[in-house]
Amino acid sequence: KMLRRYGKEFEMSCNCDFQAHLRRCAAYHEAKGGTWISEELISRLIEIHRSPKNRIRMYCFELWDLASGELAAASFGLRIGAFFHDFSMCCLLQDRRSAGSILT
Repeated sequence: KMLRRYGKEFEMSCNCDFQAHLRRCAAYHEAKGGTWISEELISRLIEIHRSPKNRIRMYCFELWDLASGELAAASFGLRIGAFFHDFSMCCLLQDRRSAGSILT
């Protein structure tokens, strides 16, 4: 329902800035009371993301507010073959449009 109502106010992209957006997600969760996304984990995920030799692919799906150009939400996941698992997300824009609901 939210996607139908507000979807045209956002644009979606993938892996625009994996490293920066993962750090923003960690900071978002830390501000909310704590995060499991440590600097060591970020470093490992970036290594995996950049390595062409492994079968694991990392993804950051970004939702952008078209009016402001700001990152509204981000969702992170990994793919191994046909298996995909999302492991974290952050909703940076808190307003009536519920960007997190639109992204997921």
